[in-house]
Amino acid sequence: MFRLFFLLVSLFLFCSNASAQSSLVQGNLLEKSAVLEDIDLLERALTEIHPGVYRYMTPEDLKKEIELFKNELPAQISEGELMKRMAQLLTHIKCGHTYVNPWNMDSDLRQRLFGGEIFLPVGFTIVEGRFYVTENASSENSLQRGAEIHRINGHPTPLIYEQLKTIARSDGNNTTPYDNYLSLKDYQEYLWNAFDLYFPLFFPLTSGEFEIEFQNYQSDQVQKVTVKALSKAERAEKMIAKYGDEVMASKRWKLQIINNDLAVIKLGTFAIWNWKNFNYKTWLKDAFKEINSKGIKHLVIDIRGNGGGMGEPRDELMTYLTNKKLDCEEDGKVLIRTTKVDESLHPYCDTYAKPLLSGLPKSKFAPFDQNWFELKEKGDCVTIKPKKDRFTGTVYVFGNGSNVSATYQQLDKLKRNGLATLIGDTSGGNLQGVNGGQYIFFRLPNSKMEVDIPLKFFAPKNPQPDSGVVPDVKVTVTQQSIAEGKDAYLDYVLSLLK
Repeated sequence: MFRLFFLLVSLFLFCSNASAQSSLVQGNLLEKSAVLEDIDLLERALTEIHPGVYRYMTPEDLKKEIELFKNELPAQISEGELMKRMAQLLTHIKCGHTYVNPWNMDSDLRQRLFGGEIFLPVGFTIVEGRFYVTENASSENSLQRGAEIHRINGHPTPLIYEQLKTIARSDGNNTTPYDNYLSLKDYQEYLWNAFDLYFPLFFPLTSGEFEIEFQNYQSDQVQKVTVKALSKAERAEKMIAKYGDEVMASKRWKLQIINNDLAVIKLGTFAIWNWKNFNYKTWLKDAFKEINSKGIKHLVIDIRGNGGGMGEPRDELMTYLTNKKLDCEEDGKVLIRTTKVDESLHPYCDTYAKPLLSGLPKSKFAPFDQNWFELKEKGDCVTIKPKKDRFTGTVYVFGNGSNVSATYQQLDKLKRNGLATLIGDTSGGNLQGVNGGQYIFFRLPNSKMEVDIPLKFFAPKNPQPDSGVVPDVKVTVTQQSIAEGKDAYLDYVLSLLK
């Protein structure tokens, strides 16, 4: 009860003071009339194009949320405040692939909001709402790995977490991904953390510094340090200089031979379309050739931190893990909401799915019900046939709430077919199906914001629970394992093999 009262009081004080502060992340002011025009366009695009817009809410629910959004708009609103409110609005659809996308928004707008020195030089992972330090690129060495952060710029981390949850993406009512989504963990200059984007919008930055109140692991002392805010490029440079490749390992592929009995394949992402001189088929072939040549009998596939990307490397990996043919029929149907985007929306649509703008041929779809059409092709699914040189030993797969889209689907298929022991935490995504595959990048003309709108709904064959994929063995990351630099998942497998 006291904790709830504390959060409410802190929230009131924050709201009453925020308007008086001059934020470093604000952008230009927009007139209400211009924003209303944008929201009307966005409402049309969502209701006419999005295949999952009414999966978890009724048309009346959506209309109510949009009207509330409009009614609460001030006469003028900053670009940063609008982005925050739009992100909150979109979470009501409960689609992890529908969001204000910083990659695709107007570049000048992105520079105005996030081009300055506003980035925290300290990484952290969130475990059950608590913030634990993982990297520290600042000059304050007293802030150690595993330290629990209690406050940032005077704001209690429970309050920060509760506020940021209002923009966190999820599929259906599976909120398992929240901790991972709000953690600060990706330092490559081209990647974006939700914390970097939205912390300054909820808790305005009034100086080029962050004050951090923390408590190191096994210490009774609560300390404070002030660290300099960095630009995105400067933080990436400092992180690489201090931690080398290790800090970037979440976005790379690695093969590690742990001992004569165990190998680990780390696949940090399937978003590899921009990797130069990289062939995923050759990489996997060489990896399994080495594993098999050494007579290794136990294999870990580590996809923690892998939020998906291309389906092709996922499917190629599966050919080395399965001992039987896996047909597409078991994966259900691919549904779409429209077979042709209304021409009046074309000026605001950017997409690789060009046929959907001009209209799909009737041979490509069939009516399904009042909400959907069924595609006669199987979308991203292909029949998976086992390789002759596949791995025949025991397979363990490390996964958690970071696994959405292609990797959540992979965990689901592995579990359904009994091809691996899943270790870790419940995945992201949703067994009731996710939206994705292809997208329209919907660009709003007045605010210059952009919203990703998925075009396909991958519906399961049979009714499923509103949940992610539950692991066979639950392993929890702890403050101790973070502080000591240990991998709780790998330690479990090693103890199992002993």
